[in-house]
Amino acid sequence: MRRIALYGTATAAVAAAAAGLAISASGQATPSGATGTRTFVASGGSFKNVDVKPKGESPGDYFTLSQKLKENGSSAGSVGAVGTAVTKTVIQFDGTIFLSDGKVMVAGGGKGNSKTTELAIVGGTGAYAGASGTFTTVDHGKTTDFTLTFK
Repeated sequence: MRRIALYGTATAAVAAAAAGLAISASGQATPSGATGTRTFVASGGSFKNVDVKPKGESPGDYFTLSQKLKENGSSAGSVGAVGTAVTKTVIQFDGTIFLSDGKVMVAGGGKGNSKTTELAIVGGTGAYAGASGTFTTVDHGKTTDFTLTFK
């Protein structure tokens, strides 16, 4: 798998995940789950591609990533994710966003060469217990925007 193709979508995933955070007025977490929208920026971190047989892009290849998240220039948490190739162009993502008041879990499929990916928020812990909604990533090259839209 090509690192660039996977990386853009993954920090996608989950992922995760590239300098500012915006929270809408309704973006405060509630005991039954979070509401509103939160947008993070992630950059740097670690990324590892694993090419399983046969050599080259093929189903079963996967990557792992870990990135720090920023909120208005300050540390806001981190993201960890795994992406597994289902076909040569479709990747299954599973990721966790680690924040000071809980975790948000995301999952779903996406295209390996897409700069924008939308996944499902499938749950959470702490202030995000019962969370649902969408997780969108937009790859900008050296940074990636992560937007959590809670329902």
